[in-house]
Amino acid sequence: MKKKKIQSSNHNRTLTILLMTQGSSLIGSRMTSTALGIWLFKTTGHVTYLLLIPFFNELPNLFVGPLTGVLVDRWQYKKSMILGDFGQVLGSLILLISLFNKGFMPVVLYSVVALQGIFASLQTVAADTLISELAENDKRDKVNGFKEMLFPVASFLGPALTGALYPFIGFKGILTLDLITFVLAVLIIFAIRLPNKAIQNSYVETKIHQELKIGFNFLCQNKPLLIFIVYFGFINFLLNGPLELVIPYVYSLTENEVMVSSMLSMMGIATAIGAYLMTRFIFVGKRIQSILLLTTLSGFMMILFGIFRQTFFLASSLFFLMMPLPMVSALFKSMLQHLVPQDLQGRVFSIAYQIAYGTAPLSFLIVGPLVDQLFEPKMMKDHPLVFLFGVGQGAGMGAVLTLAGSIIFVGSLSMFLYRRIYELKN
Repeated sequence: MKKKKIQSSNHNRTLTILLMTQGSSLIGSRMTSTALGIWLFKTTGHVTYLLLIPFFNELPNLFVGPLTGVLVDRWQYKKSMILGDFGQVLGSLILLISLFNKGFMPVVLYSVVALQGIFASLQTVAADTLISELAENDKRDKVNGFKEMLFPVASFLGPALTGALYPFIGFKGILTLDLITFVLAVLIIFAIRLPNKAIQNSYVETKIHQELKIGFNFLCQNKPLLIFIVYFGFINFLLNGPLELVIPYVYSLTENEVMVSSMLSMMGIATAIGAYLMTRFIFVGKRIQSILLLTTLSGFMMILFGIFRQTFFLASSLFFLMMPLPMVSALFKSMLQHLVPQDLQGRVFSIAYQIAYGTAPLSFLIVGPLVDQLFEPKMMKDHPLVFLFGVGQGAGMGAVLTLAGSIIFVGSLSMFLYRRIYELKN
């Protein structure tokens, strides 16, 4: 009993160090993305250029995501985590050298974010399998909640620090700080003790496509789980692209950089609160129902966010749109960690994430041109929906947000009717 208690304490300490390390790296990354996002939109005036950043960052997960899962199952946790951080260090270093030598080059930027996306995919799968190893089922919601809290905290601190430091150190200085946080993350992961896992000898002899087939077969044999993952991917498709409109949408309505930064920080606060709520309640046995209820709420709030024009109502609807999202993500990962056997988690997680999150690049790719070439031009003059979205700059983006929110709202309510989904022991 005493040995088990000591082991549990060591696991908690390891998880705490791991989460703090990832949090510091995220703050640096968010500082860079905030400064770059505002600069790109002000310089080009086009949403498409801005959306190409998350597009190229998420694109690798669509094509090579499952391969990272095979590597996670073959390697020890530490190797996967260190390599994931190292790849992101390399990307930031390449971009920094490019800025000092040749100035800003979009092709270098998009290549770097694609490279970082590959290593981020590896790190994400490794971290989630490690959580499954270190945390018991009744504690995973809490741990995943803390993990989800990292991004909103970074989203709050990142823009705030960017606003304070950018006038003094510029974009190159902020990128340098980002690079330093990644280097520290690599050193810390290298220093801490992570549990060793039993690696099956058959992995060395089995070809990669055969290992991937094992992961696919597991999901095909669990059709309710596969259908739920597909639904989750559909919701992410409808969320990712439209949410990247927040910067240009708010700036179009307010023409105020401070208001844009304030909205981004407020989004961070909302998601931090949502992630914190994950740590205070027990969802075991009710994860699926909770996910459906929370996505329904987000869909409804996205409808309102696309319609409102006054600052207070914009902020309120955006707050309640964002607050459920970290809870949904944490519950989704807890469900997978509980349902998938430990020795299959790398492969199954990576395939599930490819389906669930791999739709993001397509969303970014579609939403940018849809706004720039169709909705915004069409709604610069009188139109039938003027009473909802107004006329002029920002009206088209509001229409896209409301349309996406409506589909999320109806789709989530419809999933409640699929009875087989409740067969999953979540």
